[in-house]
Amino acid sequence: MNWGRRGMIAGAVMGGMALGAPVSPPAMARDVTDMAGNAVSVPDHPTRIADLWFAHNELVLMLGGARQLVMTVDRPQARPWMYRVFPALYGAQAVNGPQVNAETLLHERVDLVFVPEASATIAAFRAVGVPVLVSSFQDTDGLLRVVDMTAAALGTDGARATAARYRAMMRQTVNDVHTRLSGLSDATRPRVLHVQSLHPLRVDGAHSIVDEWITLAGGRNAAVGVAGNMKAVSAEQVAAWDPMW
Repeated sequence: MNWGRRGMIAGAVMGGMALGAPVSPPAMARDVTDMAGNAVSVPDHPTRIADLWFAHNELVLMLGGARQLVMTVDRPQARPWMYRVFPALYGAQAVNGPQVNAETLLHERVDLVFVPEASATIAAFRAVGVPVLVSSFQDTDGLLRVVDMTAAALGTDGARATAARYRAMMRQTVNDVHTRLSGLSDATRPRVLHVQSLHPLRVDGAHSIVDEWITLAGGRNAAVGVAGNMKAVSAEQVAAWDPMW
C-alpha cells in the first residue's frame, strides 16, 4: 500500500473520530490481471458479484463463491443441475448479459463483474467504479489461467486451494488421456461434431477448447472450415460433413 493511500485512510478514520461516529477502515484492494492483460483493482473479499458469462459461473461456484453471486446469466431452466447443487443461486438475479447496464450494477451494489470478452460495456462499468475482469479462454491452458485468476479475485484461502487442486487434477487427466490415445492414426479417429444449439443451429469449430477436447479424446472435429465457438451453420453443411457422432 502506498503512503498516499495510507494518508487518505488515516484522514477518513480521524475525521470519523472527530465527529464521534465509529468508522471502519475500507477493505484494501488488490490488483488482479485478467485474460485481456488488464491489471484490475478488486476488493479484498468481493461480496456482490455479477457473472455475465455462462461458462464462467461454474468456476465461481466451484471456488466457493455461490453466496457472493447476486447476478447471473445462468437461469435455472437452462442449468437445473447447477441450481440443484448450489441452491444459493436462487437468490441471484437472472439477467441477459448484454442488456445489463452500469446503472443496474450500481443499484445492485455489485463490487465485481466477470465478462466473457472485451467490449464497449466494460468502459461504462469501470467509469462508475465497478471493477471488471475479462474471463474468456480458448484452450485448457487458458481455462487454468482463468481458474487461477478467479481464485485470486475471490481472495480466499479456500478458493486458492481448490484452484491448485483443480489444476493438478486437470493436468494429470490431460496427460493420462494423451498418453493412452496419442498413437491413434487420423483414419481411426471418428468425426465428431459438437452442436452448441439446434435453434439456431450452431457448432464449435477450430481454435476452441471443444476442438482441443475432441482431439484429445481421440476424435476429429467434423466442422472443417469453421473456427471459433457457437458458429451458425446450415443443416446442409452438417449433412456434408457427415459426422459419425
